[in-house]
Amino acid sequence: MSMSTIASVLDRLTRTGPLLADEQWYESVHRRFLLGEPELVRGVLTAALAIGLALVVMGILHRWQKHREQPAPAQPMALYRRVLSNMGLTVIERWLLWRLARNSRLEHPTALLISSRLYDRAVEHYCAGSDLFFARAGRAATFAAIRRRIFGEKSELE
Repeated sequence: MSMSTIASVLDRLTRTGPLLADEQWYESVHRRFLLGEPELVRGVLTAALAIGLALVVMGILHRWQKHREQPAPAQPMALYRRVLSNMGLTVIERWLLWRLARNSRLEHPTALLISSRLYDRAVEHYCAGSDLFFARAGRAATFAAIRRRIFGEKSELE
């Protein structure tokens, strides 16, 4: 019930005279309840729209925050390339080691630069294969020289 209706009822009750005799007043109250209050409907719709908009904004901010909190996906090959570039190797040596890592299909190719045994096995496997126009066996000496620079020791292949 709106404030104007309550005020109208209270005003009518305070007036002198019989309340039940005035049919016009009853019809006006009936019309008011039948048709509703346009200001009340607008207010309710505006409040519902504001609450809905606030919920949407809060949902977007929540999803954005959760996205920012997720760890970055692991990129092992990118780490491998960064380590290679910081080792002082030539471009050709880095390219050969990149090809070696791709061919070995290790989940973490940086392990090739940590373990000399893993490096030697990867070189053996790589040199046993062939490319489109030439055999890879001729690369064994180059990989042995790179191994000396990385690990400071001779390989079992030499």
